[in-house]
Amino acid sequence: MGIKIFCFSGSGNSLSVAKYLSEKLDAEIVEISYDETLYEAKVSIVIFPVYCQNIPSVVINFLRRLKGKYAVLIATYGKISHGNVLYEVSQMLGPDLIGAAYIPMKHTYSDLNLNNKHLFETEPLQKIIERINFPQKIFLPKCKKNLFAGFFPTWRSRVALKIIRNSNCNSCGLCENKCSFNAIKKGITNKKCIRCLRCVKLCPNNALYIKKSLILKMYLHNEKDKSAELYL
Repeated sequence: MGIKIFCFSGSGNSLSVAKYLSEKLDAEIVEISYDETLYEAKVSIVIFPVYCQNIPSVVINFLRRLKGKYAVLIATYGKISHGNVLYEVSQMLGPDLIGAAYIPMKHTYSDLNLNNKHLFETEPLQKIIERINFPQKIFLPKCKKNLFAGFFPTWRSRVALKIIRNSNCNSCGLCENKCSFNAIKKGITNKKCIRCLRCVKLCPNNALYIKKSLILKMYLHNEKDKSAELYL
């Protein structure tokens, strides 16, 4: 079974971490999606982004289908607040947790050029690689979470940020095929959209762009330089 990397990524931040570890460990990357497949590995590395201090629902669905001996959790977030997601995910795990990390990256909504290189600290990831070779079960502490983080997070994201289709759209269907949430059709999003911006990034015709609310613009001013938080 060996090592497998399971990743959900919207704008590409989490995927860039997954690719780094894949290269170092010579491990396969499996995209996390909604399906009924059961997954198993001796060591499962689960990588995902934090949205509004919450776990993406597609990741929760996946965790119910994950088997194996050991697990590592890596959450990427936009340098403002990660909430308590790693602890929450650890409570859903079947395999023993042997390592975890919060990796701060450029906030997706503050980076208008979504093709920019995704930068992150690699030293914590090197320590995780070392731990995989000498596994030891750990328990995560609880972290502070905003009291309102669970208050309709998807709705709040839709209000704060609009995804708009322009005349470049040729109805190719790529955005629909690549969306993990069945939240877009011909460039028009629906109520299932969590604003991960995968569609905006992947559109070959630059037919989608974002419009931020004033409240979101003010919120993004809270972005700070933060270091990774590592649990071993």
